[in-house]
Amino acid sequence: MYHLLIVDDEENIADGLADLFRDSQLPLVSVNTAYSASQALERCRTEPVDIVLSDIRMPGMSGLDLQDRIREHWQHVIFIFLTGYADFEYAKRALLGRAFDYLLKPAEDEELIEAVKRSIEIHEAEMNPDRIAGNRSSVPAEEALPKRVTDEGFLRNVQTFIANNLNKDLSLEALAGKFYVNPSYLSRIFHQQSGEQLSHYIERTKMAAAKNMLEDHMLKVYEVAELAGYRNPNYFAKVFRKTYGMSPHEYRIQIGLEQ
Repeated sequence: MYHLLIVDDEENIADGLADLFRDSQLPLVSVNTAYSASQALERCRTEPVDIVLSDIRMPGMSGLDLQDRIREHWQHVIFIFLTGYADFEYAKRALLGRAFDYLLKPAEDEELIEAVKRSIEIHEAEMNPDRIAGNRSSVPAEEALPKRVTDEGFLRNVQTFIANNLNKDLSLEALAGKFYVNPSYLSRIFHQQSGEQLSHYIERTKMAAAKNMLEDHMLKVYEVAELAGYRNPNYFAKVFRKTYGMSPHEYRIQIGLEQ
């Protein structure tokens, strides 16, 4: 059985991840949290820790520095990084510190659970090769190397999520929670990478999708509004007119769908 420690200065993220792993079927005897690297280091001194799932950028000591400090005393601890900062220099340093995996936020729940599961399987295969052989397939070590990640990749993930969830809550806070990042970071990195404010991008994407859907004569205008994420058809029409200089009805007249 293993002891998992989750480290993130965003308490809601750390607590949410802890709930996820407590409900998983992994062989974890305990799942604890630390809201700073220094607190995590203290937990390692006072409690058993086998696996650390850690953010990288935190006030004070970083997750990478935490890995170095823990390696000085507890060589057996498995490190997995989950970060919203897509910087390959981080990934390279994590690899040099023998991190098991480097995941870019947002990671799906299944991906997180699978990463911890694989780390346990490989650890048990290394510690008990005779017992594990024939009972459990191990994952090649090279598959555990950190992934090459970029800020552009993070941006594409956000854009893809928006495009596929137009009728869901796409507020800055909701998106930041989905991608396990700080709202200010999400806003800043999106603007830096795209040159556009996130709110403007969402509205533009919704309007482009709505324009395409209005060309489907089977859909009512209010249905298009709902599919584009607008609960109020009148507000939808107002935004559409601001964007295209005409109402949804006038656009349908223009393309010959209505008279």
